[in-house]
Amino acid sequence: MLKTTQRDDIQRRIGVTIAIIVADLGLRTIPDKLAQKRMIHYLLNYYQDLSFEEIIKAFELALVGKFEVNIEHYDSFDIKYLTKVLNGYREFKRLNTPKLPSAEKEPLKPLTEEEKRNSRISFFQNLEKTYEKYLKTGKLEIILYWLVYNILLENSVLHMTENEWSVLMDKATKLHKLRLNSPKTASQKTEFITILQNFEKLKYKYPFELGKIQNIAKEIAVIEFFKNIKKNKIDFHTIIIKSGSYE
Repeated sequence: MLKTTQRDDIQRRIGVTIAIIVADLGLRTIPDKLAQKRMIHYLLNYYQDLSFEEIIKAFELALVGKFEVNIEHYDSFDIKYLTKVLNGYREFKRLNTPKLPSAEKEPLKPLTEEEKRNSRISFFQNLEKTYEKYLKTGKLEIILYWLVYNILLENSVLHMTENEWSVLMDKATKLHKLRLNSPKTASQKTEFITILQNFEKLKYKYPFELGKIQNIAKEIAVIEFFKNIKKNKIDFHTIIIKSGSYE
């Protein structure tokens, strides 16, 4: 494939390929150096799926009439002529390459109750280890806060009233604005200023912006949950047992 060939080797092989094609076409002169450079550019950028052997073969098949293309070159071998033949060959190849039977994908089977139970237990065992590490280091190492929040809520480990969620969303909105005011790059700064200027409108008009705030609210909720059980010296394992996550 052209894409995987070393560049210094490309120059030589392109020259040989063009020479062979020129001879087959019966041209009296080969393209000049500039024309060849442009051909290299087109081949590397638009025909990476074809090998050098296939490019030569494409002209052979065109000359013997295996696919429809006007092979009259008027003693001129240029990019337009090159691409016309290669595009014709591509279509010929597509139509004549036998399709391998695609393996039928089996529909995903729903998890059994046993599998759901094992998955839930595994999740909370890992979360317990995270909490134990948090007690020792003071660092809560969670990547997907929103996922942890959702599972804690679904399993009645974490409880959230409508009013508490509203308070969290206010906190999250303020935190999101602070983060927008601290961009890392110049391009981010321009983007974030635009968002800030239209923040209230964006928050309700675009789901992705509202989604960001909701995820921040979930992050705050999880952090506050773990801070609270640490502060009150509550045994995390006991909370899990009471919720029924373990049996």
